[in-house]
Amino acid sequence: MVVTRVDPAEIGIDLAFTAPFKSTSTVTFRFVDEDAATRVVWSMQSPENVMAKIMRVFINMDKLIGADFDKGLTQLKAEVESPST
Repeated sequence: MVVTRVDPAEIGIDLAFTAPFKSTSTVTFRFVDEDAATRVVWSMQSPENVMAKIMRVFINMDKLIGADFDKGLTQLKAEVESPST
């Protein structure tokens, strides 16, 4: 994992996976002002190689990793909203 961009509106991260097969992905956290709050939009983009095309046919990626996104955003929310010590 390498952080590639940090600015007030966005954080970019390059990920390199080794298992279950080698692949790379780009992760983006976008911050959108909404009234007195900030919406965090977490996305992950991966190249469309042969393995990715095969996986897309047989595997629902939202079901596979959606819970991880939800868990991560919930933990981020708790951390941001916790009182500073």
